[in-house]
Amino acid sequence: MPNPVVTIKKPYRPELLAVVQHAIEKILEDGGEVYEFGSGHSTVWFAQFSKVVSVESDEGWYKEVRKALRRSKLKASLYLVEPETMAATVDAYDMFDLILVDCVDAYRNDAVYRAMPHVKPGGWLILDDSQWPMLARARKLLSAWPWTIVKGMHRRHSGDVRDHQTSLYRRPDG
Repeated sequence: MPNPVVTIKKPYRPELLAVVQHAIEKILEDGGEVYEFGSGHSTVWFAQFSKVVSVESDEGWYKEVRKALRRSKLKASLYLVEPETMAATVDAYDMFDLILVDCVDAYRNDAVYRAMPHVKPGGWLILDDSQWPMLARARKLLSAWPWTIVKGMHRRHSGDVRDHQTSLYRRPDG
């Protein structure tokens, strides 16, 4: 079931643990290119300091992100796609410094598989909600990449508090 659409407003921050946000800011401190499977608060946040391409399958989120980008005068390449075609969209691009996988649950494994060749050597693939059993295939695909797992309690923009886990995978050089 999709997350309820929540109005995106300042301060722009993604629904990621603070330590993950800080790590991403360090990774992209000199700018960079980001590909995002699943748009939302993170899209507007990324657009403040990087070039971002984001694909979204939920029309409500797509419209809210477009409004937030317009209001904030930030730029991002944002596309509304069918969920079953989302993973293949990255194939239209070359390489990215960071790819965030936070899309419709059933398509996250495929998104990871398609994204891996598009992460620059030394770049990062971030898998949100990586504790889910359904993502065992994604974790296996990425098992040769050095990784860090971040766990903690997280307050969502909707106000709900829940356990959260994000895994950060670094593509080996060469």
